Amino acid sequence: MNNLRLFFRLSRPPLLLIAALGYFLGAGVARYLGISIDWGMYWLGQVWLILLQFVMHALNEYFELPVEHRNPGKTLLLGSSGVLELGKLPRPMALWASVACALAAGLLTVLIIRGSSDSPESLVVLLVLVLAGLVYSVPPLRLSASGYGELVLSFFLAALVPVFAFSLQEGELHRLLAMVTFPLVCFFLALLLTIEFPDYATDLKYEKTSLLLRLGWQRGIVMHNLLISGGFLLLVLAIMLGLPWRIALPIMTVLPVGVAQIWLLNRIGHGIKPNWSLLLLLAVATFGLTAYFLSYGFWTH
Repeated sequence: MNNLRLFFRLSRPPLLLIAALGYFLGAGVARYLGISIDWGMYWLGQVWLILLQFVMHALNEYFELPVEHRNPGKTLLLGSSGVLELGKLPRPMALWASVACALAAGLLTVLIIRGSSDSPESLVVLLVLVLAGLVYSVPPLRLSASGYGELVLSFFLAALVPVFAFSLQEGELHRLLAMVTFPLVCFFLALLLTIEFPDYATDLKYEKTSLLLRLGWQRGIVMHNLLISGGFLLLVLAIMLGLPWRIALPIMTVLPVGVAQIWLLNRIGHGIKPNWSLLLLLAVATFGLTAYFLSYGFWTH
C-alpha cells in the first residue's frame, strides 16, 4: 500500500486532473459542433493520455540531476515529487513502471489507430504529444530542467490535450480549438510562473534552472502580466471572430480575478509583504475557472 501511494504521488495527480479537464474541453467542442461522441474512443484516449503522463513524470524524476535533489522546494505542478529520494521508492522500480506503462500505451495506440483510420489528424497530434513528453522528460534535451519545460508543459496540457480529444471525435480540426486553447496556454504559463516566484531565492541558491530564473524576477513579473492580459485579449479577439457569446460571457466574470492577480504581484514587486497563498489561489482560479466555464459552455449548448 505504501508503494501504491508513492506511485500515486509520482503520477502527479494535479497534472492528471488538469489534463482530464483539457481533454473534456476538447471533446466538448466536438459535441458543440454537432458531432456524436464516441465514448469508447473517448475513454480509450483518456486512458492512453494518463499512461503517457505517468511515463513522462516517472522518467523525468528518474533522470533528475543531483542539483535537483539538493533543492528542497517541491510544488504540485513543477519539480520533483520527492518519492525517489532517500529510498522512498527504488529508482529501478520507477523505471520499470514507466516501461510497463509505455508498453500499455503502445497497445492502446494500435487500437486508436484502428479506430481513427479516417482521421490522420489524431495520429499526428498523438505523435506530437509523445514527442513533447520525451523532450520534456528524457535526456539529452530534458527541457523540464532547462528553464523551457514550462513552455512545453503549458502547450502539452492547455493546447495539445484538447486538440487530441477533439481529433479523436472529428476527422478535421476546427478554428474554435485555437480560440479556446491559446488563452488557456497563456493562463497556465502565468500559473507556472506564479508557482516559481516564492521559490526564486531557493532555486537561485541551489542552481535550479527555471523559466523565472532565466527571465529574472523583474522581467518575470512583466511576462506574467503580459500573459494574463494577452489571455483575455485573445478571448476578446475570439469573440470578434465568432466565439459564441453564450459561451464567452461567463468567462468575463474571471476578468476581475486576473486583474487582482496582476495587482497583487505588482504590489509584491514593489516590496509589499508577499501573500503567496492568495496569489497562487488567484492564479489557479484564473486558469481553472476559464477552463471550467469553457467546458461547461460547450457541453451544455
